[in-house]
Amino acid sequence: MIHAVGPVWDGGEKGEPALLERVYARVFTLAKEHGVRTIAFPAISAGAYRFPASVAADIALRAMLQHESSFDRVIACLYDDQMLTEYMRTQRRLR
Repeated sequence: MIHAVGPVWDGGEKGEPALLERVYARVFTLAKEHGVRTIAFPAISAGAYRFPASVAADIALRAMLQHESSFDRVIACLYDDQMLTEYMRTQRRLR
């Protein structure tokens, strides 16, 4: 398990998207260094940390797509139907 703490959303003008991108990048780097073949992510920062679902999904899925070839499986573990819908919408847009 790699513990990742995402940033708290405070309007988006304090670099929050870039911070969240760095969280995903760091986790993928650590996973590769430790030979991880399957990786799963919650919707980092999209719950109690108030990141807008569309922004969080875009950042997460871009990172997942960028690194998917290095893993056997990359899984998004989502906590409700709203987030699932947002991830599905974002995935269709990105592919």
